[in-house]
Amino acid sequence: MVVAQRFIPIRVNVGPVTMGTGINLDDFLRRVNTAVNEIGKELATKGNIKTMGFTMTQITVSNIDGLLIVGWAYLTNDSQS
Repeated sequence: MVVAQRFIPIRVNVGPVTMGTGINLDDFLRRVNTAVNEIGKELATKGNIKTMGFTMTQITVSNIDGLLIVGWAYLTNDSQS
């Protein structure tokens, strides 16, 4: 199994103050779509994909709220396929 990941920052928290209101829905969906496409291409460079999936979760890294997208793939064994 191989994995690849991308982090999409959404909002920066500075103490009790939040910088910015986040991103609008169109921009957010465009960024998610771009990240999923990039992950898919990266996984495809690792070999022939048998099965692929994605997991998304909201996380905070330091003071940045965002979305972590992890793609995973099982590769085929060319000698057995």
